[in-house]
Amino acid sequence: EPDDGLVRKIYLKVYEEFIEGVDGNDNGVNMYDTDALAKYKDTTGLPHRVKRLNPDWDEASTPERQMEQFLKAVALTGSEFDDCVKYYTGKWLP
Repeated sequence: EPDDGLVRKIYLKVYEEFIEGVDGNDNGVNMYDTDALAKYKDTTGLPHRVKRLNPDWDEASTPERQMEQFLKAVALTGSEFDDCVKYYTGKWLP
């Protein structure tokens, strides 16, 4: 039987370290309260990797192709989520 306190601790950590960032990015929330220009672009994070799975502008985009790419995005995001949970339950918590 899982310890409810540990489950809550892991839930909060995964929310803070994974869900909050994905949600904030998806909703256009800036990471910082400033109008200063960024010193560099980060195009290596999960949102950009998911975005690159969209069909290119000059590529035929059928419903089947869209679903194929969507399922790749789901798998990629799910894998990142699984890795996050595994890390916080197996390495960070103990």
